[in-house]
Amino acid sequence: AFHAKLQVPALFGRRSILTTTSTSIDSSTLHSLATLRGGGDEIEIASNAFEWCANLGAPAALVGGAVLATLAETREDMAPRKSDTPLTRLKKKIARFLLLSAFALEIVSIFVTTVTGTMLLAQGDRPTGTQAGVEYHSPMGFLRHNHEFEYLTARITFLQGLFHWLLATAMEVLLPKKGEGETAERMNR
Repeated sequence: AFHAKLQVPALFGRRSILTTTSTSIDSSTLHSLATLRGGGDEIEIASNAFEWCANLGAPAALVGGAVLATLAETREDMAPRKSDTPLTRLKKKIARFLLLSAFALEIVSIFVTTVTGTMLLAQGDRPTGTQAGVEYHSPMGFLRHNHEFEYLTARITFLQGLFHWLLATAMEVLLPKKGEGETAERMNR
């Protein structure tokens, strides 16, 4: 015999205990019990995980656009010149590298979140119960268990691209500008 004791969420401020004894439980009953316990069905969890991917892809696109604007705006100022000191030339090259790598990282983040979102939307094509029999209580748990590489790649590339862009912007502010006086140079330091 199968015996299950299940704590049901609070109804009118009281927690209830549901106890059942049965010789067999079909998959729909088991699914209903799991949903009562707080676990969602795979389609709902995968759909919410897709929303997370979309919500990370959009800011990555915005940061990528800002990086392109920064590249275009600072194109002439950040070009190394023979009249620059070796240290200034190095700083300009590093800032340019940081901007280019920031754009590349944001593109990777957008690509990974788009592909992962497509895989998540395809969850409905699988028979239920194919996700290693694990019950998920959150979209993040679902992503970490089933798409860990994609989850980490999207998060890391987004944050790393953001940091590269911010660091390049800071370096651009610290570099001396043509026609700037000594007072402005001191203020930028």
